[in-house]
Amino acid sequence: MPPPPPPPLPRLSPKPLPLYLAAAGLQWLGWPAALLNLSSTPQHPAAEKPPQNHPQNPPQNPGETNPQPSEAAQLWAMLQRQQRQDATAQRQWLRATEQLALSQYEAFLTGLERYRHASIRRVRPEPPVLWQQGSTRLLDFGSGGAGQQPILLIIPSLINRYYVVDMDEGQSFVAAAAGAGLRPLVVDWALPGAAEQDFGVDDYMKHRLLPLLRFLSQRFGQKIHIMGYCMGGLLAAALAYRLPQYSRSLVFVSTPRAFSAPRPTPHPNHAALLAQVAPLCQASGMFPAEALQGYFTSLNPFGLCDKFVRFAKTEPGSAAERHFVLVEDWLHDGVPLVKKVAETCFGDWYGANKPALGRWQVLGERIRPHLLRLPSLHVIPRHDRLVPPESAIALARAMPQPDLIQPDFGHVSIMVHGAARDEVWPILFAWLVRH
Repeated sequence: MPPPPPPPLPRLSPKPLPLYLAAAGLQWLGWPAALLNLSSTPQHPAAEKPPQNHPQNPPQNPGETNPQPSEAAQLWAMLQRQQRQDATAQRQWLRATEQLALSQYEAFLTGLERYRHASIRRVRPEPPVLWQQGSTRLLDFGSGGAGQQPILLIIPSLINRYYVVDMDEGQSFVAAAAGAGLRPLVVDWALPGAAEQDFGVDDYMKHRLLPLLRFLSQRFGQKIHIMGYCMGGLLAAALAYRLPQYSRSLVFVSTPRAFSAPRPTPHPNHAALLAQVAPLCQASGMFPAEALQGYFTSLNPFGLCDKFVRFAKTEPGSAAERHFVLVEDWLHDGVPLVKKVAETCFGDWYGANKPALGRWQVLGERIRPHLLRLPSLHVIPRHDRLVPPESAIALARAMPQPDLIQPDFGHVSIMVHGAARDEVWPILFAWLVRH
């Protein structure tokens, strides 16, 4: 009898791991400051509204933040009561605070190690490849349908893997779209290959998206619904602007336009990130995914640590455990950006805010959404921390025929949460069928 296979190696993620450890140490081991974090730590942007019975889903209404006083909040109230009491009472309060902070830090380490050693892996059938140029593939998730279903072209961000729309059985946006009578086709950017090393956004448009849309229109003999997620929404807008004759409608999910919103000026982290592009791209010609993860982590470092505290309490073998691990794996399976695209993202978009100012150009032409005479649906999650609602609303306001919905989800949970599947996706699919 052959020996059992060895267990999988521990994950290297979350990435960058040293930053997670440093943030957790600052948050919980610096315990006098930890009290403020204990009661106010926001949730992770990928799971603002996770599944029922999930460690990141406290029993509350979607619009509430913390209806029941936390242990930390009770300690804070105790401090306020004891400010005028004797030194013994204050020492008792400090010891209680220290013990709570240390227990949270231990729970963080427990959750972190449990995730890194989890045997859970995503297993989904590989869809047919309908079209390919260089490393870019078009995946057909609706080839089993009959007749002339409306075509839905889904364009993800260049920095994330496509399978956020096909996360797991029972939690697949593309499977749900196919069940609603659409034929979903998904752009898989994959890792940039030799052909893409010197690409900029213009090259991705000229050599990938424009030929792809022409191919689809000729292949299926119909105009195409185009949906963009996050950064992919900007590419979708530019694609429809260049080839409106092949475009049927536009759907934007968590798509930014006003990159400085809600701040009056760009976030200082953006300038620091732009300054890193040239030196980090010297060796490989690409901006590493780990650097991007470090930036996203810096936006909410304590919240990203707190999710592992909650995960430590998840029941082993539960659906919540599986969901957490799969989403976390996707978050850390990022794609590096080639240098010219990174310069556009962090320089032209986040730095100069060119899309909002009407100065962003693709192939020498300014992209002006108000001239796009196409129906558009804007899905703007209320709790999105990566693309603040103000940024996405700016795009809706610039379009001539916008429909807008603002569900109680976050940037990633809008695509991976069971409640989004039940409450939001049917609205999106019905809108597409009507148009």
